[in-house]
Amino acid sequence: MNFPVPPVVVGAVGGSGTRVVGGWLREAGVQLGGPANQAGDALRLRPLFLSHVVPYWREALDADAFRRDLGRLLADHRRSMDPSRPWGWKNPGSLYLLPLLDRALPGMRFIHVVRHGLDMALSDNRNPLRKYGDAVVGSGWRDLPPPLAAARLWARANARAADYGRAMGRRYHRLRYEDLCDDPGRVFGELAAFLDLPAPAGDWDALVRPAPPRRHALDPALRRRIEGEIGPVLERFGYRC
Repeated sequence: MNFPVPPVVVGAVGGSGTRVVGGWLREAGVQLGGPANQAGDALRLRPLFLSHVVPYWREALDADAFRRDLGRLLADHRRSMDPSRPWGWKNPGSLYLLPLLDRALPGMRFIHVVRHGLDMALSDNRNPLRKYGDAVVGSGWRDLPPPLAAARLWARANARAADYGRAMGRRYHRLRYEDLCDDPGRVFGELAAFLDLPAPAGDWDALVRPAPPRRHALDPALRRRIEGEIGPVLERFGYRC
């Protein structure tokens, strides 16, 4: 699928802070389409993730069906867009299908948003587990303490996307939610450079409203267990145990 302007795609484990990134992209002139939910996720593309993430992770993907669905849903998503202007979408589920999307959409650029795995372990957003837990973590995830199951999904999904991102080279950009909260001007400046777009004017410090860390509320024994399992992935993304 070739487009005059390749898409910009935002993905993450749900709850990582992609909403503010999507808001910035719209201000920067990137067409993200609609309708969208409260978090700004592209709703027209939701069936793609619900239908294909689990088979893909189980190595049972129907590649022809995936490409047909992607083409049909993108045609709908792009219907009211100017084909000469930057466009794309924000939906966390894109993280789980990154290699497929990249192969199907030549020139695609991907923004990978990461948030501290121990905070994500206590996230109220359990949708990623409900949708993809059986495939990403394994069918026994329901027997685990929920924070441990969430941490395993966080580690496996983010590590796999980062592994593939290396092959994308300059078309892959990773940003950490914590860095965005600490210095939005710098992080958004780097994002503008990645996309070859002028940084939009605005008080981005006011837009970014940092959520307090949750990890301190983890039971100490459970925290040690989680750190023992996902410690290398935490360190890979610059988080100390």
